Amino acid sequence: MFKLLKLAFVVGALAAVWMLVPVGGRTLHARWAAAGSPEAFARAAWAELDRALAKAPEPAAKAKPGAAGREPAKPTRPTEAHTERDRQAVDKILAEHLRN
Repeated sequence: MFKLLKLAFVVGALAAVWMLVPVGGRTLHARWAAAGSPEAFARAAWAELDRALAKAPEPAAKAKPGAAGREPAKPTRPTEAHTERDRQAVDKILAEHLRN
């Protein structure tokens, strides 16, 4: 009985991955439906895997000369400017919603 429960769990997990998890932007189920046949599905999956593995790894970002040892730039002040009147208006709206 316990083995049957484990098998049901595994099948459910695989079904969830098949139907819900996007791989490269589409779920496996959507790819299967678009392929039309098992052969076309396998051929397209293999071609996509081959393209992904053939890509050269992207080079790491190079540091700018002289950047070593410097502290990171301090965050700048936000560009929004709220006045006291703006804050009071927000407080009023919030108070009205909290009363309801």
